[in-house]
Order: sequence, then C-alpha cells, then structure tokens
Amino acid sequence: MLHAPTPPNLDELNPAAMKALVAGLYAQIEHLKLVIAKLRRMQFGRKSEKVSRHIEQLELQLEGLYRLKQSRRKREPPSGGR
Repeated sequence: MLHAPTPPNLDELNPAAMKALVAGLYAQIEHLKLVIAKLRRMQFGRKSEKVSRHIEQLELQLEGLYRLKQSRRKREPPSGGR
C-alpha cells in the first residue's frame, strides 16, 4: 500500500518553498488523474482484479492529496482584500 509522505512544517516554509510545494501537489494530482483514466480504459477492455486494485489504490492516494490540500487551505491565513 502507498503511504503519503510526511508533510513539511508549513510554518517554517518561505513563500517560494510554499509555492513549489503547492505546484508539486497539483502536478501529482494531475498525474494521478491521468494514470487513473488510463487504467480505467484498460479495465474497460478486459476485467482485471489487479487493475481494479491499482485504480482503488490510486484513487485513495488522490483522495489523500485532496484532503491534504484542504487541510492546508484551512491553515492558511485569509488574504487581505482591498
């Protein structure tokens, strides 16, 4: 089973590092979406328990990344509107 990496301490990151972290998470999410779509196409052609398990694992990983993104959004201070 895949395990999510331990998130860095966001309070210690400078803005550039935070942007890089967010960009990396978005890239990871997009990659997982593409892999899941490819595996679904493979599954449609032939039923395979192995492919189904792989899809489920990737969907769980994607769900974890979405939760991580949401928890980080909740911890971000609101931006001052003008």
